[in-house]
Amino acid sequence: MLPDITRGDHHAEQRYFPRWKINKRAQYQIEPNHEQKEARIVDLSCSGACLVSEEVLFPHQKLKLNIYLNDATAVTVSGRIIWTNRWFQRNEAGIQFDPINYKTQDLILDHAFDLRKEDLVKYWFKGWND
Repeated sequence: MLPDITRGDHHAEQRYFPRWKINKRAQYQIEPNHEQKEARIVDLSCSGACLVSEEVLFPHQKLKLNIYLNDATAVTVSGRIIWTNRWFQRNEAGIQFDPINYKTQDLILDHAFDLRKEDLVKYWFKGWND
């Protein structure tokens, strides 16, 4: 598994995993044993996501997420909320994933590569000369 260096200072330029702006359907469940609710994922990486929900969420809550990358592919991850914001009736929560397996990482990276190939290449090879 790739190391997660997103802990501590959360500036994007210090993240090991790039994030991609998306707008994907998700379902989440606050642990333990709360009902499953609908949400949207508006950015995604292999180590976390930004979730938008109707419900107000709170830092340190643990949750389970089903993220629908497309009509045929979904990934299931667990994590915890590390920050929240409320913007004009929109509840945002930053989710830090628990360690995910290689298959899930591959699905996310494949989706990101299909979605934004140029952004991924620029991020991974930043500073390289042509």
